[in-house]
Amino acid sequence: MSYHKCTRKEDLINVLNEIGEQVPSKETIFKIKTTLENSKLFKDDPEFVMNLINLSIEDRQSIAEQQLQITNSQLELEKIKLQQIERETNSQLELEKIKLQQIEGETNSQLELEKIKLQQMDR
Repeated sequence: MSYHKCTRKEDLINVLNEIGEQVPSKETIFKIKTTLENSKLFKDDPEFVMNLINLSIEDRQSIAEQQLQITNSQLELEKIKLQQIERETNSQLELEKIKLQQIEGETNSQLELEKIKLQQMDR
């Protein structure tokens, strides 16, 4: 019996559990497949069991895709937060530059005023 190429051990175990067969999760894939193929339901309707396997694969892939979307959304949110922090940091830096320029301007004005006073005293 050939299985879907994306079939994983967990898919086979899920199907076995769904059809009422118990198998340890540490069992080898070969033994799990053998247990599945020897089950009464598989012998009676192998197509139904294969459909169950395909559904299990689809469910697993769907969950993985949803998890990927959640992870991508979280990454996008973190990028947005980092951009916001960067904008805030740049704004603070610009504000500090402006304050420094004002202080330098005031200092220069005071120096010019002192020069003028000194020049007037010298006369």
